[in-house]
Amino acid sequence: MSMSTWKMGALAAAVGFVVALAPSCGPTQSVKRCSASNCDGCCDEQGLCFKGIADETCGVSGATCVDCTKSNQQCSKLDPSPDKMGGKCEARGGTGGGTGGGTGGGA
Repeated sequence: MSMSTWKMGALAAAVGFVVALAPSCGPTQSVKRCSASNCDGCCDEQGLCFKGIADETCGVSGATCVDCTKSNQQCSKLDPSPDKMGGKCEARGGTGGGTGGGTGGGA
């Protein structure tokens, strides 16, 4: 996970903790945690939703985020639309190969 992503996650967790402990004037409200019903990307261990398209936080449909770099893979976005989230780990460098050759002619 990149340092800025980690810092943002830590800040969000700290703010959430403070808000959860603050006294309230109304009835107790349940805290929503990341799940398939509220996250198109992936969820981390703290219940935060990520886009699911980064190498360190890859996944879709509220599943637990996977760090593709640990298996020397990269996160590939499942849907090319800019507003869609979610990805899956795939081999680095893409696929495909080629053959070469030919014959030379001479007189």
